Amino acid sequence: MTRSYPPPSGRSIAPMADDLEGTDEFGTPYGLLKWGQAGIYNAVDDRTVITALSDSVVGVVRPARLTAGTGLTINVHPGWLAIASADDGTHCVVGSRQTHTVTETGGGNAARVDHVWIDTDPDNGRWYMRLVPQGTTIGRSGVSIGRITVPAGANLASQMTFTSLVPTLGRHADANHIQNGGTSLNRLTPNYPIAPYQIRPARTFVVHAWGDGYMGVQARSVRFRCSYPSSPILYLVTNDWINPRERFDWECTVTMMVNPTVDSFRTHMRAVITRWSDPSTQSGHTWQNRTMAAVRNAWGQPHLGVNPNWTEIQVQGAFTGISSGQMLTCHGSTFETYEPYLD
Repeated sequence: MTRSYPPPSGRSIAPMADDLEGTDEFGTPYGLLKWGQAGIYNAVDDRTVITALSDSVVGVVRPARLTAGTGLTINVHPGWLAIASADDGTHCVVGSRQTHTVTETGGGNAARVDHVWIDTDPDNGRWYMRLVPQGTTIGRSGVSIGRITVPAGANLASQMTFTSLVPTLGRHADANHIQNGGTSLNRLTPNYPIAPYQIRPARTFVVHAWGDGYMGVQARSVRFRCSYPSSPILYLVTNDWINPRERFDWECTVTMMVNPTVDSFRTHMRAVITRWSDPSTQSGHTWQNRTMAAVRNAWGQPHLGVNPNWTEIQVQGAFTGISSGQMLTCHGSTFETYEPYLD
């Protein structure tokens, strides 16, 4: 129970440390909103400041770690932090320094996806951690901190797949070392999620990836693809062969702007391959740039309407043919969110 003392000058007293987090009478984990005191202690003003500082973006700041417990129990470990929406148009800071548990239900006749969802209760200054079906997340206030894929017939948490949502606020960078030496398009970057509550007209998402490569004993070309999650959005192939045993650098950028109707993206993809003519010494090399670009003005409806699936963007790469010794390596990638400019 929260200690109750007469508040000076009409201001609420901060709760004691052991009241910050716990489990309510229904067994639901809860915690206090950061800067979100209950009552009249400028709570709305606090949340308005958070909304402004977060640039009106809802999402994960520090990811949650999910592990299987006994039976259908799932452990949500401490350290996660996120910006969640409230039902009054403001935002809250939510996070935990304790381990909490949630209990899944067994799998049915078909696989399904659930979310570890943080609901917000600004009037009482609390958040609540619940498991909700993915189809119910559209239009729901709060934020998702993790995704659970429940196979058909699963009766143990250890049979399920846990996906912690990567940070999506502002700018996020990954130091990758993902390689592909084959002809099948495989991911070179992490899956970067775009949640339904992040969609607004003209908001723009940018994935930028870079790395290097080495051609084998035969001349081949390189191809890149932007994928959601496994269906191609845009597909690019170099316009000429890369010479045998030639080293090269590459970078690829995907830009996705939400159309005014918020039912599709305007997508642009550009890749550049920079190579040198004497890879054995890398001296006196002649730089040659090969640029690939493609634009798609209306791509899909991945996040609204009857399809509630979350968008996951990744950059993929491969060679157009087998050449012994070839390798494509991604060394890093960034994911950025840009807000629309309003006159």
